[in-house]
Amino acid sequence: MRPEIPYLALKQRKGKITAEGDLLTLKGSMPLSSCNFEGQIKVINEGGSLSTDAKNGTVRVNKADAVTLLITSGTNYRLSAETFSNAGTKKLNPDEFPHEAVSARMQAAQDLGYAELKKRHLSDYQNLFGRVSVNLNSKPTSVPNHILLEKYQKGKMDNWLEDLMFQYGRYLLISSSREKSLPANLQGA
Repeated sequence: MRPEIPYLALKQRKGKITAEGDLLTLKGSMPLSSCNFEGQIKVINEGGSLSTDAKNGTVRVNKADAVTLLITSGTNYRLSAETFSNAGTKKLNPDEFPHEAVSARMQAAQDLGYAELKKRHLSDYQNLFGRVSVNLNSKPTSVPNHILLEKYQKGKMDNWLEDLMFQYGRYLLISSSREKSLPANLQGA
């Protein structure tokens, strides 16, 4: 049986960022819910140079023609009756860590490569995104979004911004609520 932890200590998140080769890793825990987490970012540069500062947990890319970031993450959160009925520190298994699952997903993504990942994403995503269309009689513009927003806030309405926000909201919802994943409202901390 674990000893009770003072509430103020439970509110703290603990984490550490490490860098090794072309991989950044963030691992940590949130004692309040016994939640352990890990995220990995693989930095793949085309041209230029890549250097790692293990002491500061950073990766630096100089003069690259392109950089691809592969990102994966996970937690020890599992949907179960205990997750909803147990007290805060007893909701999750504090001895379970997502490292193996996160590393396996990263390796699988790296093995597929950029072209195949993009092809799969577009096929999967377009199947969902293409189900809805909206016509706000907007015209695409080359004006940067922050300028469009400033003008909009000053009363210069532009349907393109509304169209853009509608599509962006759809993209986020499609991307964050997928089969075999947690609902969008359970993905934050």
